Amino acid sequence: MFSTKRIKTGQLSQDEIYELLVKYRPEQILIGRFKGFIYTSSDVDSYINKFYSKSNDISVVDHYVLKSLK
Repeated sequence: MFSTKRIKTGQLSQDEIYELLVKYRPEQILIGRFKGFIYTSSDVDSYINKFYSKSNDISVVDHYVLKSLK
C-alpha cells in the first residue's frame, strides 16, 4: 500500500515501486487513485502486463492477479 503523501512528497519513486514489485511479487495488485503515476512508468507497466492478468471483477480500480496463480 502506498500513501498519497509519500508519492506527492517524492518519497516514493516509480523506480522504487518497480523494485518492490520485483522483490515481493504480490499475488494481487490494486491500482486506484495513482493510475497516472503508476502507468507513466514503462518499467512498472511492462512488468504488470508481463506477469499479471487484469481482472474485470472490480470496476472502480484496476485489479491484477499474478498469472502463475491462474
